[in-house]
Amino acid sequence: MTINFAKRIPIKATMVVASALCAVSMTAAHAQSSGMQPTPWSLGGSIGQSDASIPNSAGDTSKTSYKLWGGYQFTPSWGAEAGYSHLGKDFSMNVPGDVASGKLTNWYGAAVGTMPLGSGFSLLGKVGITRNEADFGGAGESRRTQPLLGVGAEYAISPMLSARLEYEDYGKFTTNGFAGNGEIKANSVNLGLKARF
Repeated sequence: MTINFAKRIPIKATMVVASALCAVSMTAAHAQSSGMQPTPWSLGGSIGQSDASIPNSAGDTSKTSYKLWGGYQFTPSWGAEAGYSHLGKDFSMNVPGDVASGKLTNWYGAAVGTMPLGSGFSLLGKVGITRNEADFGGAGESRRTQPLLGVGAEYAISPMLSARLEYEDYGKFTTNGFAGNGEIKANSVNLGLKARF
């Protein structure tokens, strides 16, 4: 997958993620300036690019994606995370007699493993369950529960704030034969911030 952040990012997505990232960083800054110690709880937001496998596609299958999540760290090596991902809208595919346009979203929960590398860097691994939703209007809607797999890296900017880069595979969003086509699958690469509070 070729990542192209130079594409025009929808204003709505930019505002949602920018607001979330500002809230995350302000939460971390306030906590740190107040002399608070990090707790196991965290909030995060990220923006990136999704890539969908859409049979009989009628347009671009890479879209701007964003994600919001909350987490809890049980030990330095293991934690849990739950969140919402919006993988983009205006995905299009040819259907009998027409072209359908739709969006891909999901809700997920996952276990997250962390392996510290030193100097503030860590590697991440993620395994969980995602509830995928494909909405193509009159052409049809689909909801599927799928395994979620992810890998990434994190850098601790401060004890309260970290930057995270990750890749996630969400599996299938539709069954074979959806809207007269095959299965839709999707993944994404995202860059964001995580605040502990």
